[in-house]
Amino acid sequence: MDRRRIDRKKTCPLLLRVFWKEEQEISPESLKNRGNELEQDEVRLYTWKDATFREIADMLKEHIPGTRRKNAELNFYFIRPNLEGGLERKDIGTVNTIKRGEVDFMTLNQLRFVTGDYLGLTIKYTWNNLKDLYSV
Repeated sequence: MDRRRIDRKKTCPLLLRVFWKEEQEISPESLKNRGNELEQDEVRLYTWKDATFREIADMLKEHIPGTRRKNAELNFYFIRPNLEGGLERKDIGTVNTIKRGEVDFMTLNQLRFVTGDYLGLTIKYTWNNLKDLYSV
């Protein structure tokens, strides 16, 4: 996998459109007729192809309150054009708000992100016990 670092002082960032929902998936079909207008379920981030998913998750905390919860799991996936002219989904993995995992250190570039791809995000909440329920 490509782990080259980008000189962020000399390279212009790209626009990453993130579509999100809590406890449910974003279907590629729901994005097919989207325009450039900003909807409530969309966050636009400026970043670079060497951004890790932990870095992206941290940026999303500024815009989506549910990503700040200690029991949140952020399930990421690309939504990108396919050969038939539609959109398809490619799963990436989960970033947990507390525990570090393998996906945290993956970059957009490593996963073959292409400018124009969308990033889908499903926020799920885990409840380990009643103590977690009341500490939110």
